[in-house]
Order: sequence, then C-alpha cells, then structure tokens
Amino acid sequence: IDEEIAEILVREGYLRLDQVVEAKEKISSIEEFDEDIAAAILSRAQMALLAEAADEATQQPEESLLSMKTVSHALAIQLAKKNVTSKEALAEFAADELVELVNGLSPEDAGKMIMEAREEWFK
Repeated sequence: IDEEIAEILVREGYLRLDQVVEAKEKISSIEEFDEDIAAAILSRAQMALLAEAADEATQQPEESLLSMKTVSHALAIQLAKKNVTSKEALAEFAADELVELVNGLSPEDAGKMIMEAREEWFK
C-alpha cells in the first residue's frame, strides 16, 4: 500500500490492520477508493494479519527460556518476538546487546540473565 493510501486510511481513523479488515464495507465508501482499490486494501490487510499471526505462532519461547529464574514469562514472550527463543540463544548475548534489544532492561539484570543462561557452560 503506498503512502497516499496509508494517509487516507489514517485520516479516516484506521490505524491498525485489524481495523481495516473489520471495516470491510466502510473502506469502499471512502471517497478516494473505488471497489477495486478497496478490495485490494482489504486483501493486503488480511494477508498481512495472517503473516503476523504465523510469525507470532512460530516465535514462542522454549521451555528452557521459560524455566529461567531471571526471566519472567512476559519477558520470555518479548524475547521470543525478537527471535531469542531459548536459554542457549540468550547465552550468546553480551549484556549491552541484550539491553539494546529489550526496552527498560538494566545492564545488571541483563548480566544476571546471561550468567544464568550460561550456567551450563561452566559445568
């Protein structure tokens, strides 16, 4: 979808893909859109939502990450969305990299998480 169409959708109050998909008939009633453009917008919005859902379904945290004492369930979900799905993947990070990846994470907490993830390395 080009910038002009996006601007029209925003002006009309459609800020998220799910809002566009739910609005079906209303999209075609927007003055600047004919039936073909409205159908294309709806089709692309539906495809994008499906792609997002598929991506979220594949990016689930593994049990090794969920079982860590220093990683809450919410943080594990956040990490998985950034392709860090396992304890082993977390162990590969440096503290500054992890702080950059996770908004609001302190360097101290990042270090604790990484050290817990690396415990297996020292056994």
